[in-house]
Parts: sequence; C-alpha cells; structure tokens
Amino acid sequence: MKQSIADLLAWKLDQYHLDPLGRTELTSRGGSGNPHPSGTRLTVDVITSHRDVNSTLCPGQKMYDFLPELRRQVADRMK
Repeated sequence: MKQSIADLLAWKLDQYHLDPLGRTELTSRGGSGNPHPSGTRLTVDVITSHRDVNSTLCPGQKMYDFLPELRRQVADRMK
C-alpha cells in the first residue's frame, strides 16, 4: 500500500512540477472543524496530512510517522 501511495504521489506531483520535499502555502476556507478562520494562510509540506491543517487525527499515527519517508520515496521516484 505504501509503495502504491508513493507511486501515485510521484506521478501526480510530477504532473504539476511540485517538490515532494518542499512546502507550499494554503489559504483556509474556514468552516466546521477547521481551527483556522477563513483567509488564514498556512505553510505546510507539499505532502501533508489532514491533521496538520484541521481538527482531526487523520491519518493514523503509523501513517503520520511514515510521512517523512514517504516524501523521500516520492522524491526518489521523480528523479
């Protein structure tokens, strides 16, 4: 499963010329369950998780812990 996720992310990020080890800026739309008011700018990893921008624990801890390795794997596939 993790390998498939890395393959998919490498394909999609390459299409949009995004660096899997980079960061990007998002603007919050606010709303229910969102701790960031509408218009708040957030700088996050290109490959990030729901819990980094919203009031949730998604993904689970094991997948969250895997994100740094996932970013490296995606970057390797994009070389």
